[in-house]
Amino acid sequence: MVPKPVPAAVFDFGIPAKLFWHFSPRHYVYVNGKAISTMNKMKLIRIFAKNSLLTGRKPLWARMRRLLWAAALLLPAFAVRADVVFTNLYSFTGTNNGANPQAALVQGSDGFFYGTTYGGGAYTNQYGVGCGTVFKINTNGWLTSLYPFGSIQDTNGNPLDGGNPQAALVQGSDGYFYGTTYSGGTNLWSGTVFKISTNGVLTTLYSFTGGNDGANPQVALVQGSDGYFYGTTPTEGGPFGLHRGTVFKISTNGTLNTLYSSPGDYSGSSNGLFHGRDGNFYGSTSGLSYRCYFVGFLCYSGGAVFAIPPMAR
Repeated sequence: MVPKPVPAAVFDFGIPAKLFWHFSPRHYVYVNGKAISTMNKMKLIRIFAKNSLLTGRKPLWARMRRLLWAAALLLPAFAVRADVVFTNLYSFTGTNNGANPQAALVQGSDGFFYGTTYGGGAYTNQYGVGCGTVFKINTNGWLTSLYPFGSIQDTNGNPLDGGNPQAALVQGSDGYFYGTTYSGGTNLWSGTVFKISTNGVLTTLYSFTGGNDGANPQVALVQGSDGYFYGTTPTEGGPFGLHRGTVFKISTNGTLNTLYSSPGDYSGSSNGLFHGRDGNFYGSTSGLSYRCYFVGFLCYSGGAVFAIPPMAR
């Protein structure tokens, strides 16, 4: 980036200079014809002290006041940097503790943070890929692997209890944590909805079929005021295998209702839902649909923002 010149008259720590230092996106200023990085704060203070304090006929207090203004502007930056402390609480090894977490943590009512890993874990699928885990961790970095997906498999190595979770967990009003897996389940690779207790007892509530109920959920569930959990799937079986997507609700005992199955006008609901104060659920779609324009063999559209009532079906 080309340095931005600053006239000598301005670089006298008057108001223009103060505003420039705080709000200019540039990283350099010119002093006596030389470009100096604004990150080199001590050098700039020394130059100002030499040019302004040791020369001229202005009273010493007037010149000192300008130096104090400069220090006031610069010293907070040093304090902010000194306060930034990064603490690595835990490093996954890719073995039984899991690998590659892809979703946010959620803090439970017990103070622990709960999360999932997409890969790793004690079990692998038929392709040799780790099925992922559910874990909890405290603020001191003590991690407990609560459940390894793939604990239950069919003869082909498909994880019947789900695999490769991508979404964050949500703690329900009953104290259980609810989540989804991207793959696995009793219908090959369509994914599941599950609940798990704080001590690691997992129950598979539902296995997606890849039909009108959708497949491969990727985002966190949202609990409504009615106690049901609401979510989306980005894909659905259907004509031509297009990625149409669904919106669904599921009870705590695993009864799932598909609230909306895209007819192709809006699709690819891979984003999460938000429960509005008016009772409706709001979300957005990524855009693959019947109503689209073709570029080569690919079909595109602009996506949409939608609202859906909790009793849509």
